[in-house]
Amino acid sequence: MLALARSINPEKHLTVITSALNVALELSSHLHVDVLQLGGQLRQNSSSVMGPYAEQILADVSCSMLFLGVDGIDLEMGLTTTSLMEARLNQKMIDAAQITVVLADSSKFGKRGLGKRYLKPQHQAGARWGALPGTGRYCTGSRSFI
Repeated sequence: MLALARSINPEKHLTVITSALNVALELSSHLHVDVLQLGGQLRQNSSSVMGPYAEQILADVSCSMLFLGVDGIDLEMGLTTTSLMEARLNQKMIDAAQITVVLADSSKFGKRGLGKRYLKPQHQAGARWGALPGTGRYCTGSRSFI
């Protein structure tokens, strides 16, 4: 997520909602970026927040696009994370977004974490998982998992 945040330099207004402290700090100096930092319990290993306070904020917002990091992507389990609380928060993020884009490298494929993340039915429609030859990139339907 931090690499994505570092690449953002919009010329027009952009509002970013994040649970990641490092992402919020990275974007805080951008003139055209407003950052809404979710609150809650801090996960030390990821410097991100989770829990009912973060979920409560998400209940009041709608987002055009969600960029979601994952700990594992498995054909049977779907998108997974190592924390049940984080999985619940990520489901709330998915529910608040019109489009979900999963950011993951090839090391995440075939791995399973403890908590499942489910994509909304419209995101699953016609989904097919597979590798793009020679690129290390994977796709599902028309969405790229990078």
